[in-house]
Amino acid sequence: SVKSKLKSLDRSDSLENLMEEVRSIFQEFARENIDLAATQISLTAGKKIKNGDVILTYSESGLVQTILSEAASSGTQFRVIVADDRLHSRGSKLAERLCAEGIDTSYILLTALSQVLSQVTKVLVGCEGVM
Repeated sequence: SVKSKLKSLDRSDSLENLMEEVRSIFQEFARENIDLAATQISLTAGKKIKNGDVILTYSESGLVQTILSEAASSGTQFRVIVADDRLHSRGSKLAERLCAEGIDTSYILLTALSQVLSQVTKVLVGCEGVM
């Protein structure tokens, strides 16, 4: 654990060495607990996307983009609907990137959600889409 690693540092070491060791401990923690978690989420979610799916997503999420890109790269044929709010319009960037990758993508405002909901087979949102 991070706590035990920090406690085991040699406090007689120079400040520069201690700072480097602390940085290394936190980088390792981030890699193991954030990067690997994102990879596992991507692998698991990607397996759930099937040919013919219509996937609804909200706003912009790097992880969602990775999942959709990897699914498309594996040959799965699906369509994406990116819903967005009028205020920030971050979903437009995601829609543009997905289109550039050749993924069939539509962009709508949240107010039009009721018009497309009957077509949706899966919903995939990043953390910011949950709040």
